[in-house]
Amino acid sequence: MRLGSWTMDMLHVACAKQLSPDAFITFDARQRELAMHAHLTILPGH
Repeated sequence: MRLGSWTMDMLHVACAKQLSPDAFITFDARQRELAMHAHLTILPGH
C-alpha cells in the first residue's frame, strides 16, 4: 500500500518472481518501483 501499486501490477511482479526471467520490462512508473523492490532486473522502458 505504501508504493501505491495496483493489484494487477502486484500479480505481474509476483508472476515474474516465480518465473525468474532475465529481465522485467514495464512502462509504468509504479510497477517499475514495485519490481525494483522485488529485486527484479528491469530494462528501460520508454
